[in-house]
Amino acid sequence: MWRAAANRSRGAGASRAHGMPGSRGPVIVLGMRSLLLLCAALALGACSSSTTPPSDSGTDSGTATDSGTATDSGTATDSGTGRVPLDHRASAVDCSHDRGAGDADPSLTFAECTTDADCTAGDNGRCVRSQGGALTNYCSYDLCFADGDCAASQVCGCRAVARDANTCLGGDCVIDPDCGAGAYCSPSRGFDRINYPVVGYYCHSSSDECVDDADCRVDAGGDARCTYFADRTHWACSTMGFYPP
Repeated sequence: MWRAAANRSRGAGASRAHGMPGSRGPVIVLGMRSLLLLCAALALGACSSSTTPPSDSGTDSGTATDSGTATDSGTATDSGTGRVPLDHRASAVDCSHDRGAGDADPSLTFAECTTDADCTAGDNGRCVRSQGGALTNYCSYDLCFADGDCAASQVCGCRAVARDANTCLGGDCVIDPDCGAGAYCSPSRGFDRINYPVVGYYCHSSSDECVDDADCRVDAGGDARCTYFADRTHWACSTMGFYPP
């Protein structure tokens, strides 16, 4: 009996040592715990990875690619100061055929004329007084009524006052588009005779020192005009008048 009990005891120990059916229950329980721990660890790692915000890689090129300021050429193509001249020629305009009476001095009997009736050599002849130098009368005629009456690239300058005549004027433009996009074509008095009428039409540019007469301030009184200087090839202020003897 003792020998049979001993054999049973050894059999049971062998069964536990070799994982026989007698020990399968505890082995399965330990495997399930390990599996659960492994799954929990994997799940935790996955959650941690999915909730981490993406790093800022510095690839936002919104500012770097915004070329609005760099390509804005409005300033470079305007009249030079960003202002529209008060007097400019957007398009060709025909001049009036109507003309007032001349202002001749009838006492000047040795002059070219004494009345308008003496001036018959051209259109709208008028007998007018000279505006400087020796006082005399002379005949004045309208030389044009439209640009087409003048030579190529000349402007038919319309009379400013009733006594004046329409006349053909030179320069470097006829209308604003001749000066390029955003630029203007304006009438100018002679830079050395600002007390006389307009002598031509010229383009404004970014080199101009003035745009309108109001830009030319005279501290000590006198007159000043914004005129085109041919030798400088841009507009600038002038105080020079012409006063013949």
